[in-house]
Amino acid sequence: MLLPLALGLMLTGASPNPPPLIGSFTVSAFSGFPDVLGASVVLHAIPFVDIEGTGAFDLFGFAGSLRGGPRFVVGDWRNEDHHGWTLRLSALGGARWLRLWDHASVGPNVVGALDATRWFAAHFGLTVRVSAGAFWELEFQQLRPDLRLALGVSF
Repeated sequence: MLLPLALGLMLTGASPNPPPLIGSFTVSAFSGFPDVLGASVVLHAIPFVDIEGTGAFDLFGFAGSLRGGPRFVVGDWRNEDHHGWTLRLSALGGARWLRLWDHASVGPNVVGALDATRWFAAHFGLTVRVSAGAFWELEFQQLRPDLRLALGVSF
């Protein structure tokens, strides 16, 4: 009975009872497209589901989004003191709105995100998030990229 648990811990390096994720806050500056400055708040309170709200500025206006979707833990290499690394994937879908100088638009938005977090305590870690996806701007019937590299904290 203990052999499968021990084998699983050896393969993933995970602590037997990892603390649940509560949320993350990330900021991107000059590392996104089309955004120049952005922020993201992700709630992880529901097991295996992320709910994300974002806000961003670019050279010509501002944008925001509300997305949700499944979260997958790729690896959990924390020790029994909850120090170490985790790697998570999220597939998010929702809506994005865009306000530029001369028009406003809204449309569906899908993004895939990869989060690498270095945990220093049970509920404090530094996160690097890479996300890529697209936004379909309904008003002009055009596809816009949604790319970002962000740094932040997870708790």
